[in-house]
Amino acid sequence: MRLRASTKIALGFVLAGAAAYGLTKGYTAFRLQGVVLNPIEPSKFCLLAVRPNASVTIIVANHMAQIVEVNGSLENSGSSDGGAESGSIKKRIPVKELLGILRGDSESVAPFLEQMRATGDEDRAGDAAPVWTVDDIEKAVAGDATLRKKLEFDTNCTLEGKPLSTLNLTAFYDGIKIKIPVTLMVKNTTGDTVQGFDIVSFSPQFMAQFYKSMQEKFYDKQRLEQYYLQFVAEKAGGTRNLGTALKSIVEGAKKSTELEKVQNIAGNCSIIANLSMIESGEMEEELGEDAQSQDATFNLKLKLQGAGPDRLWKYSAEGGRNLLVVSDDVAIASASLGSQLNGKELVIKQIADKRLVSQAVDILRAR
Repeated sequence: MRLRASTKIALGFVLAGAAAYGLTKGYTAFRLQGVVLNPIEPSKFCLLAVRPNASVTIIVANHMAQIVEVNGSLENSGSSDGGAESGSIKKRIPVKELLGILRGDSESVAPFLEQMRATGDEDRAGDAAPVWTVDDIEKAVAGDATLRKKLEFDTNCTLEGKPLSTLNLTAFYDGIKIKIPVTLMVKNTTGDTVQGFDIVSFSPQFMAQFYKSMQEKFYDKQRLEQYYLQFVAEKAGGTRNLGTALKSIVEGAKKSTELEKVQNIAGNCSIIANLSMIESGEMEEELGEDAQSQDATFNLKLKLQGAGPDRLWKYSAEGGRNLLVVSDDVAIASASLGSQLNGKELVIKQIADKRLVSQAVDILRAR
């Protein structure tokens, strides 16, 4: 069958386009074959990649970019000036602690886990709560007389699970905190794991129940003691063995939902470029459509150097679409990448807060 001339021309354009695409894709693969997005050190100014599997999204609220946890399996859909749909946001991800984990900092683990944990009366431990290590708890349960006495006093409960005859006010208001060693399986600048601690609040069940029962009552110290003795006499029978309860808390922390979340989020975020890979930064003002409008925004124009351009190109070529601009541990803007970036310049547009952009430029100039 003979083809019409117009068909031949159209087919020629299709084949030419396909060939050009294949050549471009092939060149990209060849050009980037030696580029590995290995972990690099977070710095005072850096570009943070947020991949879809992190199960978070980026929103802009109050002129600030934020990473937030989302319900279910909703994937990262990029930045949104309007925020997420009602009911979808669960937790705000702490950027400072996220960068700390990517740096391998053990001190960042506990506050990140705390941020991801649901709060309520059962998690009410305050600053006055005594901190117990797992080792000391195990010694107390194993028979160390001094530690046993202290543990029973701090929890207001015997090892057998019986309420004490008098009320310890600190135990009532604050409970105790347990410092539990945990391991995050996250690639970072020091290796493949981050060792840290989860700080978990604990009160025996009867103490938590008593605390809740007193929420709507008025009382002084003497009256509280009376309420306590009455509660214990009426409702505190059959309490759980303290050693068993504490062991369950420790084992649960090492495979908790919060630990899995932190591991997943940090494992799907990485520093694409740090301060050493950015040659310069400039601020550009962008006026609104109306010349008299006060709704000016600001662009941050970055010029990359060293390994920076190739790392950004590699990230975008692999389907990476979302970047956070982090300045002084604060996310100041987000960038949604619509295509591969194979140049040395990156412009982050329409940042509302001039002060934040100016501070970022100052950091870049002060090196």
